[in-house]
Amino acid sequence: MFSILAFLVVLFVYKEPDGDAAIAAKPRKSTGEILVNMLLVLKNTRFALFLVVSAGFWFLYNQVYNLAPLYTKRVIEPSPAMDIYTAATRW
Repeated sequence: MFSILAFLVVLFVYKEPDGDAAIAAKPRKSTGEILVNMLLVLKNTRFALFLVVSAGFWFLYNQVYNLAPLYTKRVIEPSPAMDIYTAATRW
């Protein structure tokens, strides 16, 4: 219901910006400028720490789905139906 409502709002309210004006308004940046700006952003220690903590969290979170089937196979049950277990935990 909410998806349909959101679709109707976008359908009747959203207005596409002019294509040529939007492209002309943005100047192109070189690869060097982009890399310098990336280093400038990473100098902010709080933001860099946030990136490290977020990456660490998602790395450990995804390990559950990688290692839980192996743990189940070796420790809990000698011959589990791994395809059913993996499908159940992925979705």
